[in-house]
Amino acid sequence: FISFVYPTPKSGVIGANITRMYTGGFEKIDFTYDSATEAITFNKSGEFSDDQIALTASYGKKIMQNASIGLSGKILQRTLDVHTDNIITFDVSFLMKGINHTLPGINLAFGVNNLVTQSMNTTDKLPLTIRMGASHRFLRDKFLVSLDLIKGLKANLNWAMGAEYWVVNFLAIRMGFDGESGFRESSMGLGFKYKDYSLDYAFAFHELGVSAMRVSGAWRFGRSVVQNRESTVRRLIQECVES
Repeated sequence: FISFVYPTPKSGVIGANITRMYTGGFEKIDFTYDSATEAITFNKSGEFSDDQIALTASYGKKIMQNASIGLSGKILQRTLDVHTDNIITFDVSFLMKGINHTLPGINLAFGVNNLVTQSMNTTDKLPLTIRMGASHRFLRDKFLVSLDLIKGLKANLNWAMGAEYWVVNFLAIRMGFDGESGFRESSMGLGFKYKDYSLDYAFAFHELGVSAMRVSGAWRFGRSVVQNRESTVRRLIQECVES
């Protein structure tokens, strides 16, 4: 996956993402049936792949001092062997940072995935999914805990919880669990941060006995929106003083 986010001082935040999942090397098998002997003969006739791509465009904007709303449009393309189909869907989300002045460290979020879905070359429909989340920071913002609840329209309730602690300014340790009726996957990881660069590593273990390593990185470039606002305020104050 590759993601890009661009914040603006007044017009909100725009984002784009491309995600691809590809698996190849599946054996393609043909068979022949002899009606006289009732024998079935299998023959390998090549290979095929499973290729799935999602393109997402997003927009978010602060609507109140501590509340923001986000909208996303997604195009999904799935190719299995020679068959290709497409699905277009839309998401909406709401984020509140801090309930009031007494609980400034609590973040609450609510989202609906696949609010509107249009399918092409397939009868598949992506299920309407409701997501709710909460997080809170402790110990001078060094320690973060979070909880997510995910409910599909025709699926059981899923949950995920995690914790992150910044040991020093450049190193964080993380732990997470998710599941349905019980635990499904657990993970542990580390986060590294140096100036505008960050690298995240996680090792996950699934209940089926499958383990996986995941690595992602991020790069922040350009001055932040906050810095631009502060520099503008300083410039205006200086002009006022000179006047």
